[in-house]
Amino acid sequence: MKLFILGNPDSPFVHFFALWLKKIRGETLHIDGVTFDSSEKKYSEEVIHTLTPTPHAKWVRFFCRLPKVGLLIQAATLHSKCAKKEPYDICHIQFVMPLYTIILSLLGIRYRTLILSFWGSDYYRVSGIWRWMQKILVKRADWITFANETTRNDFQNSFSIDPKKLVIARFGLAPLETIDHLSMSVSECKEALSINPAYTVVACGYNASPFQQHERIIDSLETLLDQLPSDIIFVFLLSYGGSVSYRERIRERLNRSPIRSVCLNDYLNNTQVAIFRKATDIMIHIPTTDQFSGSMQEHLYAGSKVITGAWLPYSPWIERGLLLEQIDTPDEIGIALLRVLNHKTDNRLIQEQNRKVIRALSSWETCIEDWSHLYDRALTHKEPQ
Repeated sequence: MKLFILGNPDSPFVHFFALWLKKIRGETLHIDGVTFDSSEKKYSEEVIHTLTPTPHAKWVRFFCRLPKVGLLIQAATLHSKCAKKEPYDICHIQFVMPLYTIILSLLGIRYRTLILSFWGSDYYRVSGIWRWMQKILVKRADWITFANETTRNDFQNSFSIDPKKLVIARFGLAPLETIDHLSMSVSECKEALSINPAYTVVACGYNASPFQQHERIIDSLETLLDQLPSDIIFVFLLSYGGSVSYRERIRERLNRSPIRSVCLNDYLNNTQVAIFRKATDIMIHIPTTDQFSGSMQEHLYAGSKVITGAWLPYSPWIERGLLLEQIDTPDEIGIALLRVLNHKTDNRLIQEQNRKVIRALSSWETCIEDWSHLYDRALTHKEPQ
């Protein structure tokens, strides 16, 4: 089978998706992809063979640095490489960026079946002309995947599309295995982060995107400052996502705030991520939109309690037994935190229950079967487009 993945091959989600797909489907599977920034190459070419644009002219290199325009120019330079290839059995777009509507045509690849996989923000945070461009891809797609039923149903209502095309298929979480093999205790994990092991560690969001609503978290915590215990520290992961100016604004706000906090500014490798998850007692997770955050799942699997928004589409997981502390508005964060801090007697039962649910939902051994089954159905499809 020949597969072309249009998406970021340096995303751990895409990489481990391809890795596990090869494990289950064997050596006959060949995967090509495309990267527009070879300087960030993290993973082996043995998993995804990536085609890289090589514009030599100075004017081309200049325009390639421009957002969006640069992607289109680089895609056009790859046309001669892609158009010569035999048709792919499947073209799979991972994260449905509206600009891929144009990029797919510029690349000139041929394929028999088109699969779109919405991750969350590529559906919830798109509007106007970008939504119009996305609709072109949706009309051409043979299958469309989502991580949960709520998003799938909302999508169906918005696009009035044949429900037979819509499939639930989720990414597994490779960090679960790293957490399983981590031999360090919770106290040792806190010490590894230079945090007093006696402190209660509260993670505030999982990246530096404004959609994590850091400032509203800080606002709510400051209203109950005199009720918070003295042995608590709030950790803000600002190593990726968001603009430089936004990250600096959050750091300055925290410097002025009376709450005890620390910012993690450096990139964390897989082991460091596992250490951070295990060191965290409570996670505050209130993004404006989400499908089913991998970071949140990892925190739950490592033993963290999670305070999250009732506006997020987690009801399918709650029905499966996931235990979350839900709030209706970000203003309730401080009160919810006090509630969690005052109810510690059931910690072990909650941890065991959540760990069981996350393992059943998000181990790659479980999730890859759904993807492979979808590919089996796709392979019976039509002639090249």
